[in-house]
Amino acid sequence: MLPLLRVLATVLAACALVAPAVAAPDDDAPLAERLSGAWRSVGEDDPLEVTLLRFVDDRCVLAWRASQTLHDVTWDGDVLVRTPVAGGAALRETVALEGDRLVLVAGGGAPRTFERLDRLPHRTRIEPFPLGEETPAPARLADIVADLLVREQRDQDVRRRLGDALAAARAEHLPHDPAAFQHAMTEGEAADVLREMAAIDQENTRQLIGYVLDHGWIDVARFGRPAHHAAFLLVQHSGHLGLMRTVLPLLEEEARADPAIGQSFALLHDRTQLALGGLQRYGTQLTTDPDGTLRVHRLEEPGSVDARRATVGLPPHEEYLALFRADGTTVVVGDAPAPVRDAPAHDDAPR
Repeated sequence: MLPLLRVLATVLAACALVAPAVAAPDDDAPLAERLSGAWRSVGEDDPLEVTLLRFVDDRCVLAWRASQTLHDVTWDGDVLVRTPVAGGAALRETVALEGDRLVLVAGGGAPRTFERLDRLPHRTRIEPFPLGEETPAPARLADIVADLLVREQRDQDVRRRLGDALAAARAEHLPHDPAAFQHAMTEGEAADVLREMAAIDQENTRQLIGYVLDHGWIDVARFGRPAHHAAFLLVQHSGHLGLMRTVLPLLEEEARADPAIGQSFALLHDRTQLALGGLQRYGTQLTTDPDGTLRVHRLEEPGSVDARRATVGLPPHEEYLALFRADGTTVVVGDAPAPVRDAPAHDDAPR
């Protein structure tokens, strides 16, 4: 009976990410209720550029490329106001809704059209999900380990190239021309690498979710430390809140028994909490201001950060920040005085 039970557990875990059907709200319902559910942008030739929206109560999940962004939603008449919970400028959009077509217009920008989906794509789901329990056969386990290590190498290679492109843009444009620096990030070499990185992250996330739905978390005991670290990096860079929230308590439990995993837990904790609108505890996450300044923002009780970092085996905060200042980059601790646009996140995961 044991093999049958394992198969059943795997099937049930897989069902957790099967997109559930969503009933369309009544046409006479208020506009906010009629937006409930998932939407997909239309007219995109490149699948990587498709935007997914999911409205639930007073929140909106935006999935684009390889990341999810959670927004608070308010209304000003028929104007939708979306504010990223992680920080950033609010976006005001006029809304036109006819049947299963949604048109959003921000400011004087071009209209964006979305179509209603009858199921929730997994990329719009931020809830934790149950994992599989079947230990793979030895040959399958070896294949999974080998694949994770290859994916880790791709993950790290593209991030090194992004670091080189950003360093070149900083050296060329900062501090005298922040606008040119921003342009380089959206149109230059850095933008090209960012797009490539998103494609790699999206595929890595898809494959890792498949592995953990079948076999559970990639733990050290079964898969070995190199594969465990590779899996952590893929989760850290996934931008998938459902996956991150699923893995975080498992890493926390592992870190209690294995201090070598403490850094991984701290990194994932901070990134997850920021994405959910909370505070980072260990000061591992930095964002880029428009002028190129790196900023540690939304830090819980900065005065005791070193004590918290020590509990997970991290060096003092100033010692860590010195790594980012080594090339002359300005690094500050504290929230920005004005909303910060989305920018590549930085942390002390190996790159």
